[in-house]
Amino acid sequence: MKATETIRRSVTVRPDLDTRVRDLVAAATRHRINLDYTKALNLLAELGERWLETSKPEDREKYRDVWEKYLDYGEFEESVMDDWVELEEFRQWKLAKARQDSGSR
Repeated sequence: MKATETIRRSVTVRPDLDTRVRDLVAAATRHRINLDYTKALNLLAELGERWLETSKPEDREKYRDVWEKYLDYGEFEESVMDDWVELEEFRQWKLAKARQDSGSR
């Protein structure tokens, strides 16, 4: 899938997160930066996704209160994180391999 393609989804956003996203959009608008709600939400989600991939357990522990809103943090840390890191390492390997293959042509 190309980066310009989109998938339409319906999401439910907690009121406090909605306020933060709208505040980010408003701040950008005040500075004449084109950032709509969808772009702001995707930006924050992608930044969070990348943080998850590069964070250390002690970094994640600092945000236990946020984790606990959605899942059992201890269980997640002991199971999903290893799989997530391995998946990201595989993604990075595939990207590097594709760049290498396209450069050797």
